[in-house]
Amino acid sequence: LSPVCLGSLRRAASINAEYMGGFLWRFSEIKDLEEDNSSITSAIEGFTKEAQGLAEKLQSRADGTDNEQHPTRDVERETFAANCLQGCLTVGHTNTDTDSIGSAIGAALLFNGTATRSEKEVNGEIEYACKFAGCSLPIYFVDLEGAIDPHDKRPICLVDHNEPSQMVKELKELAFPDPSISSTPEQKKASQQMLTRIMGCIDHHSLSKGFSTAAPAFIDIRPWGSACSIVAHQFVRLGKEIPLEVARILLCGILSDTVNLTSPTTTNADRLLCTLLTILGLVDLPLNAR
Repeated sequence: LSPVCLGSLRRAASINAEYMGGFLWRFSEIKDLEEDNSSITSAIEGFTKEAQGLAEKLQSRADGTDNEQHPTRDVERETFAANCLQGCLTVGHTNTDTDSIGSAIGAALLFNGTATRSEKEVNGEIEYACKFAGCSLPIYFVDLEGAIDPHDKRPICLVDHNEPSQMVKELKELAFPDPSISSTPEQKKASQQMLTRIMGCIDHHSLSKGFSTAAPAFIDIRPWGSACSIVAHQFVRLGKEIPLEVARILLCGILSDTVNLTSPTTTNADRLLCTLLTILGLVDLPLNAR
């Protein structure tokens, strides 16, 4: 694999060709790029030993060659399977970013579901991240047959958000209608049925006062820097293999939301999982970090 320079591609189409072999994250000028790479390098140097051991353990658990006793592993798998999200639709927030796309793709694999996106148009960073990872862009939520049908049996898992105003418009209007607008009994019933379909939320933002579910739901909200970090950790907890393309798109999401691990919201969990994903995704150190 050619060396990959991890960085933002919001202006990917206009970046000089000499950089296109790399991955420029939130690129504005060389000084900023060097500072970002330094942060990534520090994280990788500090967590390589732990991440390498974790990667080996994860692989041996996934392929069945791990003979060590893990008292919680089977319990984790059994209880995770009982969360009512099997076959769910995963969807991120509007004003779509790389973290919401990556976490939707990763969570869909965890739940044997279908990843979707909240908007038809996405930015250049997302397009490049999917190309780099080898992932197809998830289908637009509204275009997926049955997605906005209150009677559809597939549960919905929100990723990277829980604020109703950030939800797909059609989903928000059905599940969280404006209380100032009168509704017919049929509309109220449809609203309740749609709300019932929301059975999961994986997020790293504060819980919105306007968010609720109609029944007990799978909620995983942590004070981490990225929803992709939380999804990656779920793979680790379950001892489930992370395919190369999923490892890469999760890595892109972490680096995007933490601004190359420089954001004040970045935690050691993000740093460790970022390092793990560089190993599983076969990603080299950034060019400028060498």
